[in-house]
Order: sequence, then structure tokens, then C-alpha cells
Amino acid sequence: LVWNGQSDVFPWARADADPFEQPEGPADTVFVNEFNCVGRSCSPSSCCVRRSPSSFAWAQDTGAARFKPSALSWSQLSKQGSDDAARAAYDLNLAVGQCPADAIHWVTPRQRERLEGITRDAVDGTTDRAAAAGELFELLAKAAFENGRAAAPAMKRKSKRSGQYVDWF
Repeated sequence: LVWNGQSDVFPWARADADPFEQPEGPADTVFVNEFNCVGRSCSPSSCCVRRSPSSFAWAQDTGAARFKPSALSWSQLSKQGSDDAARAAYDLNLAVGQCPADAIHWVTPRQRERLEGITRDAVDGTTDRAAAAGELFELLAKAAFENGRAAAPAMKRKSKRSGQYVDWF
């Protein structure tokens, strides 16, 4: 899930731009904020590792859930067309939506790389954990706003009202 510097969906995206200011594409990959994840104490019905084992695994160093590097994004899964891929995409979507700690977020691939780098530095002790958690919170809020703003406009429904054949009482 590495960005190649060109986007068909978002032609304005530049390779040198901040991914949180100008998203390079749709937010279809996942980032787990390990500072918010409750880990193995998560209830079985909403545990992302149990819900979508092909996408999530337990991190040995933090005990929190982590999105697997080899896992496919939602759009990659949905484009495959097989029943298993459709089920995996559905399970991934459920895992994100049902996280009781709101620790799982939809992000773009470049956003995910940067967020995972910040998390890796905090876990390794290179940076302060509190500062890293604050930076993650700020960047995730920015990503949620920018990714929503860059999304395609919603389809407008046509009115189903008609004055024909209506009995007025």
C-alpha cells in the first residue's frame, strides 16, 4: 500500500504535499491508534482481531491490535469480486465501525505510513509517548476532516413526490 506519486482519483495530489493537507486518494486503508486500543480486554463481539483476522493481529510490543502490513485495503478487497473478498471487506468495515474505543480510523496510505512512524517512534522510546499520542490525536482529527472533504460528493436523490393520482381528503 505504498503510494506511487500519481492519483487518478485525486489529480491535484502532489507527491511532496503533506498527506494531511492534501490527501492523495480515498481513505480506504486502516490505522489503529495503539494508545487508545484496549487490547485483549476488548469484548469478543467487537474485537477487530476476532472480527477480521486477515487484517488485524495483536502487536507483541504493545499488546494492542495492529493492522497487518500485508493486509489489503477496502477498495482492493472490494475490487476482487469473489465472495471471500467481499466478506473480508465487510468484516474490515465492521471492525472499524464497532471498535469500542474508537481506536481504528480510515486513512489514506500515505497518512497511514506517517501515523505508523509516529507510533513506532513512541513505542521504541525515540519520542515521548504523551507527545506522540497528542500528535496522533491531532493528525487523526485533521485526516478525518480532509478525507471527508476530499471525498466524492454524495449522490442527490430525486424527489419521489408526484401530484398525479393523489386523492386529497
